[in-house]
Amino acid sequence: MDEFDHKKLTLDNSIFIGSIVLVKGSNLSGIVVKLEKNGTKCHVEVNGKILKLETAKVTAKKPANGKKQKTKSKSSSITRSDKSISVDLHGMTKDQATECLISFLDRALLQNVGKIEIIHGHGHGILKKEVHRFLKESQHIASFKILEHNTGTTCGYLK
Repeated sequence: MDEFDHKKLTLDNSIFIGSIVLVKGSNLSGIVVKLEKNGTKCHVEVNGKILKLETAKVTAKKPANGKKQKTKSKSSSITRSDKSISVDLHGMTKDQATECLISFLDRALLQNVGKIEIIHGHGHGILKKEVHRFLKESQHIASFKILEHNTGTTCGYLK
């Protein structure tokens, strides 16, 4: 059986463990800490958090001086901004809402926001229960609560 070498795995020979990469669609960069065997996903440390991203959503950062990339992990504490973002889950099934929440939380982490608002509506409480289950299980959420003035919205605070 051949042994798998994660250090050699890459789709375009520019992304490897230790690479500094840019997350497409944002101005954020991070360090690749793991590549999955099939090469379609990578784990990138961004602002002290590990995000599992599609490899197609990152691009290798080109050093300005043309020298080889030097990588070092940041171990300092993270300061979240006062910004908040929101997502509306109206009309979604429980499974669709969960998938949407995964992407939404990734985006919140990439944008370094401190607060998220999730609009689940009133209805029968199915989406609200799913949102609260998701937030309870997330390692990135410090706390959450239902908004007093709008019980169809849950507010979460990132660690």
